[in-house]
Amino acid sequence: MGFLSTFRGRLLLILALMLVATLGVQYYINLLMQQENTELRERQAQALLAGLQLGVSSLTRQDRIRDLVDQPGQAYLDESSRQRILDILVITNEWQVLDSLSDAYLPESGEGDQVIYKRLGDLTDLPPLMNGERLGEDLERFPNRRTAENKLRNDEAHALPVETSEGRWYIMVLLRNDRNEAAARAAQPLLVTLGVLSISTLITFLLVWRFTRPIANLSDAARRVADGDLAVRVPDEHRGDEMGRLAMRFNEMTSELEKSKELEEQLQQAE
Repeated sequence: MGFLSTFRGRLLLILALMLVATLGVQYYINLLMQQENTELRERQAQALLAGLQLGVSSLTRQDRIRDLVDQPGQAYLDESSRQRILDILVITNEWQVLDSLSDAYLPESGEGDQVIYKRLGDLTDLPPLMNGERLGEDLERFPNRRTAENKLRNDEAHALPVETSEGRWYIMVLLRNDRNEAAARAAQPLLVTLGVLSISTLITFLLVWRFTRPIANLSDAARRVADGDLAVRVPDEHRGDEMGRLAMRFNEMTSELEKSKELEEQLQQAE
Protein backbone atom coordinates (compact mmCIF):
# COMPACT_ATOMS: atom_id res chain seq x y z
CA MET A 1 0.00 0.00 0.00
CA GLY A 2 1.41 3.38 -1.02
CA PHE A 3 1.87 6.16 1.51
CA LEU A 4 -0.84 8.29 -0.15
CA SER A 5 -3.31 5.47 0.36
CA THR A 6 -2.84 5.59 4.10
CA PHE A 7 -4.81 7.66 6.58
CA ARG A 8 -1.77 9.82 7.43
CA GLY A 9 -0.80 10.22 3.78
CA ARG A 10 -4.23 11.43 2.72
CA LEU A 11 -4.48 13.82 5.63
CA LEU A 12 -1.02 15.27 4.97
CA LEU A 13 -1.73 15.56 1.26
CA ILE A 14 -4.99 17.44 1.79
CA LEU A 15 -3.43 19.75 4.37
CA ALA A 16 -0.51 20.43 2.01
CA LEU A 17 -2.93 21.23 -0.83
CA MET A 18 -4.86 23.59 1.45
CA LEU A 19 -1.63 25.33 2.46
CA VAL A 20 -0.58 25.76 -1.18
CA ALA A 21 -4.06 27.02 -2.13
CA THR A 22 -4.08 29.51 0.78
CA LEU A 23 -0.62 30.84 -0.09
CA GLY A 24 -1.57 31.02 -3.77
CA VAL A 25 -4.69 33.05 -3.06
CA GLN A 26 -2.74 35.35 -0.74
CA TYR A 27 -0.03 35.88 -3.35
CA TYR A 28 -2.60 36.62 -6.05
CA ILE A 29 -4.48 39.12 -3.84
CA ASN A 30 -1.26 40.85 -2.80
CA LEU A 31 -0.18 41.04 -6.44
CA LEU A 32 -3.48 42.64 -7.42
CA MET A 33 -3.24 45.15 -4.55
CA GLN A 34 0.35 46.00 -5.48
CA GLN A 35 -0.66 46.62 -9.09
CA GLU A 36 -3.59 48.75 -7.99
CA ASN A 37 -1.42 50.81 -5.63
CA THR A 38 1.19 51.27 -8.35
CA GLU A 39 -1.46 52.50 -10.78
CA LEU A 40 -2.85 54.90 -8.18
CA ARG A 41 0.60 56.34 -7.48
CA GLU A 42 1.24 56.73 -11.20
CA ARG A 43 -2.06 58.54 -11.75
CA GLN A 44 -1.37 60.77 -8.75
CA ALA A 45 2.10 61.60 -10.09
CA GLN A 46 0.70 62.30 -13.57
CA ALA A 47 -1.93 64.61 -12.11
CA LEU A 48 0.71 66.48 -10.10
CA LEU A 49 2.97 66.87 -13.13
CA ALA A 50 0.08 68.04 -15.29
CA GLY A 51 -0.96 70.59 -12.66
CA LEU A 52 2.56 71.97 -12.35
CA GLN A 53 2.95 72.21 -16.12
CA LEU A 54 -0.36 74.04 -16.36
CA GLY A 55 0.64 76.47 -13.63
CA VAL A 56 4.02 77.19 -15.24
CA SER A 57 2.38 77.66 -18.65
CA SER A 58 0.02 80.26 -17.17
CA LEU A 59 3.02 82.41 -16.18
CA THR A 60 3.95 83.03 -19.81
CA ARG A 61 0.40 83.76 -20.99
CA GLN A 62 -2.26 86.34 -20.33
CA ASP A 63 -4.94 83.67 -19.98
CA ARG A 64 -6.04 82.45 -16.60
CA ILE A 65 -5.56 78.81 -15.66
CA ARG A 66 -9.27 78.09 -16.04
CA ASP A 67 -9.27 79.58 -19.54
CA LEU A 68 -6.37 77.32 -20.53
CA VAL A 69 -8.22 74.26 -19.24
CA ASP A 70 -11.48 75.25 -20.96
CA GLN A 71 -9.85 75.66 -24.37
CA PRO A 72 -11.09 73.14 -26.96
CA GLY A 73 -8.57 70.38 -27.50
CA GLN A 74 -6.38 71.41 -24.55
CA ALA A 75 -3.70 68.86 -23.71
CA TYR A 76 -2.95 69.92 -20.14
CA LEU A 77 -5.40 67.82 -18.13
CA ASP A 78 -7.05 64.55 -19.01
CA GLU A 79 -10.17 63.28 -17.26
CA SER A 80 -8.22 61.41 -14.60
CA SER A 81 -6.13 64.48 -13.74
CA ARG A 82 -9.24 66.69 -13.63
CA GLN A 83 -10.77 64.39 -11.03
CA ARG A 84 -7.63 64.40 -8.88
CA ILE A 85 -6.69 68.08 -9.01
CA LEU A 86 -8.61 70.22 -6.54
CA ASP A 87 -6.92 73.49 -7.41
CA ILE A 88 -3.80 75.12 -8.88
CA LEU A 89 -2.46 78.32 -7.31
CA VAL A 90 0.07 80.78 -8.74
CA ILE A 91 1.81 82.59 -5.85
CA THR A 92 3.89 85.71 -6.48
CA ASN A 93 7.12 86.73 -4.80
CA GLU A 94 5.00 88.96 -2.54
CA TRP A 95 3.08 85.88 -1.34
CA GLN A 96 -0.12 86.83 -3.08
CA VAL A 97 -2.32 84.46 -5.09
CA LEU A 98 -2.23 85.78 -8.64
CA ASP A 99 -4.29 83.03 -10.26
CA SER A 100 -6.07 79.79 -9.40
CA LEU A 101 -8.07 77.10 -11.11
CA SER A 102 -11.12 77.60 -8.90
CA ASP A 103 -12.93 80.81 -7.97
CA ALA A 104 -12.10 80.43 -4.27
CA TYR A 105 -8.69 82.10 -4.43
CA LEU A 106 -9.03 84.40 -7.45
CA PRO A 107 -8.36 88.13 -7.01
CA GLU A 108 -11.40 90.31 -6.35
CA SER A 109 -12.27 93.73 -7.72
CA GLY A 110 -12.22 96.63 -5.28
CA GLU A 111 -13.11 100.28 -5.69
CA GLY A 112 -12.41 101.63 -9.12
CA ASP A 113 -9.72 99.61 -10.84
CA GLN A 114 -8.32 98.24 -7.60
CA VAL A 115 -7.54 94.50 -7.59
CA ILE A 116 -7.52 92.77 -4.20
CA TYR A 117 -5.30 89.73 -4.09
CA LYS A 118 -5.63 87.05 -1.45
CA ARG A 119 -2.52 86.63 0.64
CA LEU A 120 -1.13 83.14 1.05
CA GLY A 121 -0.82 83.51 4.82
CA ASP A 122 -4.57 84.15 5.11
CA LEU A 123 -5.56 80.85 3.45
CA THR A 124 -6.35 78.51 6.33
CA ASP A 125 -8.26 75.83 4.41
CA LEU A 126 -5.38 74.46 2.34
CA PRO A 127 -4.48 70.74 2.67
CA PRO A 128 -1.11 69.80 4.23
CA LEU A 129 1.98 70.68 2.21
CA MET A 130 4.04 67.63 1.25
CA ASN A 131 7.87 67.64 1.18
CA GLY A 132 7.92 71.20 2.50
CA GLU A 133 11.38 70.87 4.01
CA ARG A 134 12.97 71.34 0.57
CA LEU A 135 11.55 74.87 0.38
CA GLY A 136 14.01 76.12 2.98
CA GLU A 137 13.19 79.39 4.73
CA ASP A 138 10.20 79.97 2.45
CA LEU A 139 8.37 77.14 4.25
CA GLU A 140 7.47 79.53 7.07
CA ARG A 141 5.39 81.53 4.57
CA PHE A 142 3.09 78.58 3.90
CA PRO A 143 0.15 78.33 6.34
CA ASN A 144 -0.39 74.69 5.37
CA ARG A 145 3.07 73.40 6.26
CA ARG A 146 2.75 69.89 7.55
CA THR A 147 2.36 69.52 11.32
CA ALA A 148 1.25 66.84 13.76
CA GLU A 149 -2.21 68.45 13.81
CA ASN A 150 -2.90 68.42 10.06
CA LYS A 151 -0.88 65.45 8.76
CA LEU A 152 -3.91 63.15 8.96
CA ARG A 153 -6.19 65.47 6.98
CA ASN A 154 -7.52 64.39 3.61
CA ASP A 155 -5.96 65.72 0.39
CA GLU A 156 -2.45 67.10 -0.06
CA ALA A 157 -0.59 70.08 -1.51
CA HIS A 158 2.65 70.28 -3.51
CA ALA A 159 4.61 73.47 -4.17
CA LEU A 160 7.15 74.10 -6.94
CA PRO A 161 9.43 77.20 -6.86
CA VAL A 162 9.79 79.01 -10.19
CA GLU A 163 12.46 81.65 -10.68
CA THR A 164 11.12 84.64 -12.65
CA SER A 165 12.37 88.09 -13.52
CA GLU A 166 10.36 89.41 -10.57
CA GLY A 167 11.75 86.92 -8.08
CA ARG A 168 10.79 83.47 -6.85
CA TRP A 169 7.21 82.50 -7.50
CA TYR A 170 5.45 79.28 -6.54
CA ILE A 171 3.04 76.94 -8.25
CA MET A 172 0.96 75.04 -5.70
CA VAL A 173 -1.13 72.04 -6.78
CA LEU A 174 -3.84 70.71 -4.48
CA LEU A 175 -4.59 67.01 -5.02
CA ARG A 176 -7.31 64.73 -3.76
CA ASN A 177 -6.12 62.07 -1.33
CA ASP A 178 -8.93 60.40 0.59
CA ARG A 179 -7.31 58.74 3.59
CA ASN A 180 -10.49 56.80 4.37
CA GLU A 181 -10.37 55.28 0.90
CA ALA A 182 -6.69 54.46 1.36
CA ALA A 183 -7.44 52.80 4.70
CA ALA A 184 -10.21 50.78 3.07
CA ARG A 185 -7.81 49.61 0.34
CA ALA A 186 -5.27 48.65 2.99
CA ALA A 187 -7.92 46.64 4.84
CA GLN A 188 -8.96 44.66 1.76
CA PRO A 189 -6.06 42.16 1.94
CA LEU A 190 -6.79 41.67 5.65
CA LEU A 191 -10.43 40.90 4.92
CA VAL A 192 -9.45 38.50 2.16
CA THR A 193 -6.93 36.86 4.48
CA LEU A 194 -9.61 36.50 7.15
CA GLY A 195 -11.96 34.95 4.59
CA VAL A 196 -9.31 32.52 3.34
CA LEU A 197 -8.36 31.51 6.87
CA SER A 198 -12.02 31.04 7.79
CA ILE A 199 -12.62 28.80 4.78
CA SER A 200 -9.40 26.89 5.49
CA THR A 201 -10.42 26.41 9.11
CA LEU A 202 -13.84 25.14 8.06
CA ILE A 203 -12.34 22.72 5.55
CA THR A 204 -9.81 21.54 8.13
CA PHE A 205 -12.62 20.94 10.63
CA LEU A 206 -14.59 18.92 8.07
CA LEU A 207 -11.52 16.89 7.11
CA VAL A 208 -10.58 16.18 10.70
CA TRP A 209 -14.17 15.17 11.43
CA ARG A 210 -14.21 12.88 8.39
CA PHE A 211 -10.88 11.27 9.21
CA THR A 212 -11.57 10.88 12.93
CA ARG A 213 -15.12 9.57 12.53
CA PRO A 214 -13.89 5.94 12.13
CA ILE A 215 -12.05 6.30 15.44
CA ALA A 216 -15.26 7.47 17.09
CA ASN A 217 -17.14 4.55 15.51
CA LEU A 218 -14.56 2.08 16.82
CA SER A 219 -14.68 3.65 20.28
CA ASP A 220 -18.47 3.38 20.36
CA ALA A 221 -18.39 -0.18 19.03
CA ALA A 222 -15.79 -1.21 21.65
CA ARG A 223 -18.00 0.21 24.39
CA ARG A 224 -20.97 -1.77 23.14
CA VAL A 225 -18.87 -4.93 22.96
CA ALA A 226 -17.80 -4.34 26.56
CA ASP A 227 -21.49 -4.11 27.44
CA GLY A 228 -22.04 -7.53 25.88
CA ASP A 229 -23.33 -6.59 22.42
CA LEU A 230 -21.27 -8.83 20.15
CA ALA A 231 -23.46 -8.17 17.10
CA VAL A 232 -22.09 -4.66 16.67
CA ARG A 233 -20.16 -3.90 13.47
CA VAL A 234 -18.35 -0.73 12.37
CA PRO A 235 -19.24 0.61 8.90
CA ASP A 236 -15.72 1.63 7.82
CA GLU A 237 -14.21 -1.70 6.75
CA HIS A 238 -14.37 -0.77 3.05
CA ARG A 239 -11.91 2.10 3.44
CA GLY A 240 -8.55 1.52 1.80
CA ASP A 241 -6.39 2.92 4.61
CA GLU A 242 -5.32 1.85 8.09
CA MET A 243 -8.70 2.75 9.55
CA GLY A 244 -10.40 0.48 7.04
CA ARG A 245 -8.12 -2.43 7.92
CA LEU A 246 -8.61 -1.77 11.62
CA ALA A 247 -12.39 -1.72 11.16
CA MET A 248 -12.24 -4.96 9.18
CA ARG A 249 -10.17 -6.63 11.92
CA PHE A 250 -12.55 -5.35 14.55
CA ASN A 251 -15.57 -6.73 12.68
CA GLU A 252 -13.80 -10.08 12.25
CA MET A 253 -13.02 -10.14 15.97
CA THR A 254 -16.59 -9.38 17.00
CA SER A 255 -17.88 -11.93 14.49
CA GLU A 256 -15.62 -14.61 15.98
CA LEU A 257 -16.61 -13.61 19.49
CA GLU A 258 -20.26 -13.80 18.51
CA LYS A 259 -19.76 -17.27 17.04
CA SER A 260 -17.88 -18.40 20.15
CA LYS A 261 -20.67 -17.11 22.36
CA GLU A 262 -23.28 -18.92 20.26
CA LEU A 263 -21.28 -22.18 20.49
CA GLU A 264 -20.93 -21.73 24.22
CA GLU A 265 -24.66 -21.21 24.58
CA GLN A 266 -25.34 -24.30 22.45
CA LEU A 267 -23.00 -26.41 24.63
CA GLN A 268 -24.68 -25.16 27.76
CA GLN A 269 -28.10 -26.07 26.32
CA ALA A 270 -26.81 -29.55 25.31
CA GLU A 271 -25.65 -30.20 28.87
